[in-house]
Amino acid sequence: MAVDSTTFTTILAALADTLGAADGVDVYPHEPRELDALPAATIVLERAERAAIDLGEVRRESQIGSVDLRCAWTVRVWCSGDALKTGEAAALGVLGQVVAAVDADETLGGVVESATVESVSRERVEAPPESGREFVTFVLTVVTSSLH
Repeated sequence: MAVDSTTFTTILAALADTLGAADGVDVYPHEPRELDALPAATIVLERAERAAIDLGEVRRESQIGSVDLRCAWTVRVWCSGDALKTGEAAALGVLGQVVAAVDADETLGGVVESATVESVSRERVEAPPESGREFVTFVLTVVTSSLH
């Protein structure tokens, strides 16, 4: 099966379903807005790569007749920016749930060969002052590998 118009949206939907399995995490197609519930997650495709070929060679795939596809997805996990230690501990708990959800379903329901949280970093995001919200955001890189 070749990469087609539904390949990326299918992987995105499977990743969103897996992240949504984390207790209380809502997955949005946009950054959380004033009335959106927290914790929340957003997903963006950052990079997609096919198996590399050398000049003059035939594309080498891991399975004959298929295309190896490796995608890097940026997942932002948005938590309340409560300055109290309890807010930070709660945010780390949500992060653990999200990583555990990917680890528990490495094939994203059979859509990919593998999905792995490759890295995590933390950033503080300030919302517009009128919103009265502050976020602690964890940025995860989730790498998926699939055959098409």
